[in-house]
Amino acid sequence: MTRSPCLSGPPLTARQMSGAALCGLVLWLAAALLLRVIGPMGVYDGAARVALYLAIIPGTVPVLWLMRRLARLQAGQMVPAMAMGTGKSRCAIELLEHWGVKSVLITAPLAVCPAWLRQFREYGRREWMVC
Repeated sequence: MTRSPCLSGPPLTARQMSGAALCGLVLWLAAALLLRVIGPMGVYDGAARVALYLAIIPGTVPVLWLMRRLARLQAGQMVPAMAMGTGKSRCAIELLEHWGVKSVLITAPLAVCPAWLRQFREYGRREWMVC
């Protein structure tokens, strides 16, 4: 099995995990509050929705840079944002095995559960029980 690009950096320390989790929580809260404020302005209707989604993409770059700085993450310690079919499940499985995780709970729609089973069989280096 080839090494995936998501394992290019050292494992996260407890401080880095805490910092990243805190940054994620603050980001989620800020985004939820922002969406609550701008929602009544009609940004979810028609062409405004397209503009909102287009603004989100470049808007994440400074947030990711800030998160990397605040959590003191090194190069290769952030899983890249990926579109469908680009290896997110593989990265997750390889990270789980790299970190020595014994069990994990994945919450997903029932329709994608067979895909997770296939991914664990294809990319897992050990036997995983998927139910």
